[in-house]
This record gives sequence, structure tokens and C-alpha cells, in this order.
Amino acid sequence: MVAADGGALVAEQLGLVPDVVIGDIDSLGETEQLFAEMGCRFVRFKAEKDETDTHLALQWAYEQGYRDLSVLLQRSGRLDHVLSAIWVGTGFLSKSAFVRYVDSGFEAVLLKGPAELVVRSAKPLTVSLLPIASQVHGVTIEGMKYPLMQATLSLGESRGISNETVSETAHVRVREGILLVTATDTDV
Repeated sequence: MVAADGGALVAEQLGLVPDVVIGDIDSLGETEQLFAEMGCRFVRFKAEKDETDTHLALQWAYEQGYRDLSVLLQRSGRLDHVLSAIWVGTGFLSKSAFVRYVDSGFEAVLLKGPAELVVRSAKPLTVSLLPIASQVHGVTIEGMKYPLMQATLSLGESRGISNETVSETAHVRVREGILLVTATDTDV
């Protein structure tokens, strides 16, 4: 596991020890010493830099050969950092990476067409489709309350928000463009 600076504190709260912590390491305090004693490595960057710690952590993981990249958001409270993590994630799609975002109660996945995502859940989920490109073409969804067939979703519209799964398996297909697919547990 790779932690982006303060993400190491979240790992500690979850009882996890990262393999590596990346960033300016400005917010760890005593946790840095504790993790160092447990074999955690630290990749340090200056505090004043062009990239966020999350961007640097994703880049490091990709350079180490990881192609399934998951970002634990853990209710960061920083919309700017969450949006930045999503925008940064789009850059890894053209490098054959799979990028997922996880937080309490929801998961999100970036899809770059042509692509298909299978959503599986024994209980109903609220699924939203958010265009990241100006237009996303050939959007087809099955197994949801409001199906689409080869639709075009445009940046700035809310057409893809708050759909609901109606079966244990639902499909989202994209022919062209980048789409953020979020799935929220309806019990949250």
C-alpha cells in the first residue's frame, strides 16, 4: 500500500501500515517514527511542488508496475483535492491503468471508451454517470431503472445522476470519451 502523506494517518486509524509514504511528510508527527520502525519507506518531496501528494503517489505506484490504482479518499473534506485526484486519474487511463476511488459509502471508477464496467451487488445501489470529457458517446446501461442505449452525455448536464440498480448485475458501456461512474450504497 502506498500512502500519500497524511493518508498514512488514515492508514494508522485503520490499523494498516503502508509499504511506502510519499509526499512532503509534513503531517505525520510520531506516526513517521512508528511506521519507520515497522519497515515503512518514505519518498520525500519538497512542500512547495507542482504536484499534489496524491498525484505523486499514483505516479510512483504506476512506475513500480501497478496498473490497478485505488485511491482511498476517506472523507478528506477537500473538494479541490478530490477533484484533482479524479483529473489526475484520467491521465493514467491512456497508460492502460484502471483507476478507482473509494470513500465511506461509495466507490467510483473512471472509464475511457471503449470500455465496459460490470456493477455487481446483492443490494440496490445508486449509480451516477458523470462525463469527464466534453461529450461521452455510446453510453449504454443495462440492469438499472433508467436504461440508456448508445446515448451521448455532455459535460455540464445532470442526465446520468441517481440511477438505481434493479438486478444483481448491471452493465455500463462507453464507446468514446471519459466517464466517472459512481456507485453508492442506498442504505448510506
